Amino acid sequence: MFKISSDPSSILIPLSQVTALVNLSPSSIRRLEIIGDFPPKRKLSARRIGYVQAEVIAWAETRTKA
Repeated sequence: MFKISSDPSSILIPLSQVTALVNLSPSSIRRLEIIGDFPPKRKLSARRIGYVQAEVIAWAETRTKA
């Protein structure tokens, strides 16, 4: 039987949810990713990527508050 993990470090979210979570555009996220200042995306299949939710949240929490 398949069991869904409730471990936040194993939850993968699509780019659309990442953009809503961190309030940045997809191009800004990709730019930050290229320079190594954003959690890396994970390849899920040939045409699908995801981001580890816990890593994105941890990254967002390290940003300075305006």
